[in-house]
Amino acid sequence: MIRNALATLGGPSRLRFAAQRSYAGPNVVRTFQTTRPALKKRRTVEVEEDVDSAEAEDEALFDDDAGVTAPGTIVDRKTQRENIKSSILAAVAVKGKERRVAGASLPIGSLRKVAQLSESAEDVEELRGVLRTWRVLGKKVTTQTAVEIIGRCCNLGRPDLAKELSQDRVQYGFPEVPSAAQFTIDAALANFSPAPVSASGEAALPA
Repeated sequence: MIRNALATLGGPSRLRFAAQRSYAGPNVVRTFQTTRPALKKRRTVEVEEDVDSAEAEDEALFDDDAGVTAPGTIVDRKTQRENIKSSILAAVAVKGKERRVAGASLPIGSLRKVAQLSESAEDVEELRGVLRTWRVLGKKVTTQTAVEIIGRCCNLGRPDLAKELSQDRVQYGFPEVPSAAQFTIDAALANFSPAPVSASGEAALPA
């Protein structure tokens, strides 16, 4: 009788244990299946973060003080600007297919750095030739660089040049500029007085 009672008590326990085991399998499978996409998504995010870091490093190559021996001195900024500008102009002098190779070897942000280091109306005037060369090399002017050039032209008293560069896309290769940059040009032009014309018939650059 005792044996039968133990058997009766043990029966449901074994059933409950068996039921628990039967449910363990699907839970494990579901956990494994939901984990794989999560891991894949996590790896994708990590790759995107690596790409963002690489782009940030490219921008850092041309930080305002990068490569300047004595930050803040006009002489060193002029020297740095001249070196970068010369490397761009030298690339277009290469003949044939090697020209594209020479253009591709220019550091990222070279054109923008030339604009950033422009300190006078004469400097921004030179951007005409640099932009033409940039276009001949088959390189694009980014929106960020275009905005930088517009800002430098307006700040240095040449909003008329900013307007010319932004509108003549065939010659200078500007993209469509943001409305904020266009507003900057219009506001600067509203207070702009053209430079007086010299005896030779050329507009004298402001000091």
